[in-house]
Formats: sequence, C-alpha cells, structure tokens
Amino acid sequence: MSRDGLEIIAAFFEKGCCQHRYQAAWLPLNLINVLPQPRKTFECIKELALDIASKGMMNPVIVAAFSRKYCEAYLSTINELWNSSFGVDELVCCSGSGEKIFYVLLAGERRFRSCQLLYQRGCDECLGVNGPEEPGVCFRRHFQNNGEIEVRLCVNIPPLAAIFLQFSENTHMSVPAHEEARAHEQLFKLIKGIDLSFSLTKFARCVGRNPSTIRNALRFCGLPVFIREAVERGEIKYGIALELSRLVERGIGDEDLKWWILRARAENYSVMAFHGVVNNFLEGVASKQISIFDLFDSEAERERRLANVRHTVARGVIRQLWAILGYWQDVLRLCEEGQIGPVFSEESPIRLLRKQTKLLKEKILPHLEAFLPKTAIREISTTLKEAQRILNDDEVSH
Repeated sequence: MSRDGLEIIAAFFEKGCCQHRYQAAWLPLNLINVLPQPRKTFECIKELALDIASKGMMNPVIVAAFSRKYCEAYLSTINELWNSSFGVDELVCCSGSGEKIFYVLLAGERRFRSCQLLYQRGCDECLGVNGPEEPGVCFRRHFQNNGEIEVRLCVNIPPLAAIFLQFSENTHMSVPAHEEARAHEQLFKLIKGIDLSFSLTKFARCVGRNPSTIRNALRFCGLPVFIREAVERGEIKYGIALELSRLVERGIGDEDLKWWILRARAENYSVMAFHGVVNNFLEGVASKQISIFDLFDSEAERERRLANVRHTVARGVIRQLWAILGYWQDVLRLCEEGQIGPVFSEESPIRLLRKQTKLLKEKILPHLEAFLPKTAIREISTTLKEAQRILNDDEVSH
C-alpha cells in the first residue's frame, strides 16, 4: 500500500466511522467506473430495468469522485481486500478544474446494471412500439437529462469509509449471506492487520451489522471448504452451516460432517429444526450417552444411516408429488369456477413446467431406468415428450 494510502487510512482511524456528506449530481453511464464490491450475485436485472423505465430511479446510486491521490488509496485498499490488481491508469476519468476526476460506483450496482441494460437493449414498451433501436435511444427517452443518471456524489471519501458504506448500503435486495460473510471476514482481517485494537463491535457498527452477525461470518469462513461450497451451491442454508460449525468445534470429522449435510438435505430441515437436532446430539455427547469417536465407526451403522436417508427421500418425493398434483387440481377448479383469470405472467408457471419436464426427461428418467420395468419407462418417456411438445407449441403461439 502506498504511503499516501496509509496516511489517508490513518486519518480515517483518527476520525472514526463518521458519516460522509453527499451532493446531488448527474453523470453519464460511461464515466462511472465499476470495481469489485461485497455483492457478487445480481438477480432480476431485467425486471428492475423495466421498473426503472416506468417509474424512474427512485434511489440514486452512490458514486465517489476521487482525485488521483484518493483514487490510488482506494484502489490500493480494494486490491488488498479482494486480491485484485487495479491501477489508476486503467480507469475512465474526466478533467475538472485542471485535475483529473475519477468516478467510482460505491453502492447501487444492481440499479446501475439495470440502467446499462436499458441503454443497450431498451425497455419492452419501446421495443413493442418502435422495434429495435440504436443503443441509448430508449434510455435517453426515459432519462431526459442528456441521457445522464442522477447520483449521490461523495467527494474524496476515505477508502475505508467508502468500503464501509458499500457494506452497509445493501438494503434494497440483501446480499446472499455467504457472500456477505466472506466479504466481512476479508475486510475485518484487513483492518485488524492495520489496527490490532479495532474491535469486532466497532467493526460491526461501521458496517451497519450486529456483532453476532460478524461473529457468525467469521465462524462460517472458518468452516471446512466442502461445507462452504455446499452453501454456495444452494445445497444447504447458511444457517445450517452455522449449526455445523458447532459440530466442528466439538471435533466431529469431515466424513461425519458430510453425513450431517446429507441428513439436513434429505430431511429438508429448517434452521430451527436442525438446531434442535444438533442440540440433542451434543447433549448426548455431553452426558456420555454418545461417543463422538465411535458413533459412526461400524459398517452396519453407516448402512443404517444411509438406509434412513433413502427412506426419508422416498417419503419426501412422494409427498411433494402429491402436493403438486393437489395444487394444480385446485387451480383448475378455480379456473373452471371463474374465480381466477389467467395465471400466466412474467414469471409464468409455464416456464417452470418446461424446466420441470426437462429435468424429468434428462436427469431423472435415466436414473429410473435401473429400477422400473421397460414398459413403465416407455410410458413415462412418451408422456414427457408429449408434455414438451405442448409446452413448446404454447411458447411459439405466444
């Protein structure tokens, strides 16, 4: 980190986590630099773009206006934080009063990406009326201030203050818990490397979180890689992983932790229910009714727990299939009675049906071939092909 960067950070620690002042401004999209932030997942960009086109941007994005000195300090800090290597000469800048100004997005990347989509593609209404247009035509129609967007500008905000702002500004759509945990852990380690006296409580206040949230983030990041990856893939909930950390702390090994993951998935436990299961297990260990060293040693025990999981999955599949069938029967009955109109929308069930049919045909049917008679497989295959044909015909007609 440069000497200037260290001096700016030192001044920040002297002042503490103070609020930075904003000023209203208008900027073209192509002058705003977008660099890594805590959020890595960006959902519903198209839906948000259409909402912005119809209603305008109700909450302006937050942008830093850096001098070269402050921009270098900010880049040096995020390079340490995200293990990146950005240089100031890579960024877009503009000249103001003889000095180069670097505009960097601090908060509102979902909104910014939605505006970029509007600029490149246009909104559905304009596409329907005017057909495809040159990039920017639809955008300037909705953003009439020379095609610029309104921003809240922070002039020469200290790098750590900018990063704290990024962490505390994710209020419109929360960052996935595992992404936020990783970002909190990396930032906390960076700050502790600069100032060992910086407490967890003070850090939590600066990023707008409860101390327990930060403690849980550190616990999550200390878990074995395979548990963290299971959360990232959506196989288990973040809260389930935190419960598993209690088992890690009691010395449960990797193989047995994998069984606990399998159990949580097969039983489809809520975090609260899984908390109770882990509590019961740890209480048994504490009372010496269960030994954590020999609980799963025998082959018979391994086969028993796998059989339990298979039985649970079988029951769960049958229960879900009956639930889906019952739901569709209710929908059809309401349609026949005239109590509801068409149920298809931007998030149409037709799309979900296509996905479900594709999954059954390409993934589940090949698996069933090892268990079901050939006549049953042919019957299921024919039904799925007919379902796909009907759904594809519906897509063409619409």
